[in-house]
Amino acid sequence: MDVLTAGALLHDIGKLGAYSIDLAPQITLYGAVIDHIPLGYSMFMDFARKYDLDENITLAIGHIIVSHHGKKEYGSPVLPSTPEALIVSAADELDFLIYCWDSAYPADELSLSEYNGPAQRRFWKT
Repeated sequence: MDVLTAGALLHDIGKLGAYSIDLAPQITLYGAVIDHIPLGYSMFMDFARKYDLDENITLAIGHIIVSHHGKKEYGSPVLPSTPEALIVSAADELDFLIYCWDSAYPADELSLSEYNGPAQRRFWKT
């Protein structure tokens, strides 16, 4: 449970270096050319070395960070292969789909949305 919680809290830590917040979030040079997954893994590994984190825990949390997008075509260098990584990846995907559903309905739109390419589906508002 501790690894799952840590992975859930840290999976997007690389976004701290990948984006800057002025009036609105903007991608940084590091975000554009490295992206948040490898940035986050690097940040986490620096932290793990600095605080001498247990090697197995470091590997388990690092795996969650690098696999949290769930599929290689979605940007994960590896596929989730532990229960903790599978849970974080599934929660991250669900968060994305709910965001897509919510953004598909400005004001009082029709109950069936237009096709949403990133989510690969139409959404239905009951």
